[in-house]
Amino acid sequence: VERAYRSARGPGQFKGYFGVVTDAPENRYAKLQENDDRIYIFQVKEDDVLKDIHPKLAVQYFKTLLLKYVSEVPELDSVEYFNYIDFDIVIGENIDGFDAMILEKRIQAQKEYFAAHPEATKDIPTIYFFEEIDGATKKEPFHAGQFSFDRNSEHCFRLWGKEIIECFLPHKYTLSDQIAIARVGRALDAGNVTGCKLVTTPRDRYILFPFMKEIESRVTKTFIHITNTFRAAMIPEQAQVEYFADILNLTAEERASGESFYAKRVQPLADDLT
Repeated sequence: VERAYRSARGPGQFKGYFGVVTDAPENRYAKLQENDDRIYIFQVKEDDVLKDIHPKLAVQYFKTLLLKYVSEVPELDSVEYFNYIDFDIVIGENIDGFDAMILEKRIQAQKEYFAAHPEATKDIPTIYFFEEIDGATKKEPFHAGQFSFDRNSEHCFRLWGKEIIECFLPHKYTLSDQIAIARVGRALDAGNVTGCKLVTTPRDRYILFPFMKEIESRVTKTFIHITNTFRAAMIPEQAQVEYFADILNLTAEERASGESFYAKRVQPLADDLT
């Protein structure tokens, strides 16, 4: 989380509010908050923790609660647009270009909706995703590690949360929020549910899933996602540390300190969401 935050404020040049949804101890991110009054830590409430469900899905379910927690903070009432990133994502360049692209998508999506529904009086709830790898031909077309949404997107999150719960079956070994949101997309396409729009955008320009050759060449994009899966395990930790140290423009003192959060820790499950 510290690395994601540093990248947002550094190469991302993001000056807005930064939030973390977490079930970690309350003082876990106190140091970050000491130096930045635009950080909010959202502690997951006990009632929102799913019981008797695969731990991976229980954590991913937190994504569907983002607007619920944001709405409980009056200081954030003026915020209408949000970007979500998994905590293992690093922002590698100024985020303004990405936000401008999403704004165009938002305008186009609502224009199309009102043209098709002239009786409508409100924007349709919408979430904007990158296409997953080979998303056009896969059963999971949406990449759930990063997405953008509006203040009015709550209905989409309710549909997503419902599918996360319902897609859990004990005999399944492939369980994910991406399967769940793909199910929402198919239900919307079939007309089985309504009142939500899922918009995809090509991934090539703005998000990078690097392998060793991109690490060595110092390739960067707006979002850099070394996932906690096979990809991270294939890249030596030291190579990752040096790559992110360069992207974050760490000082010599910071590099020498060996702070663990600048390295990619290969682990099977993320427990915090930014």
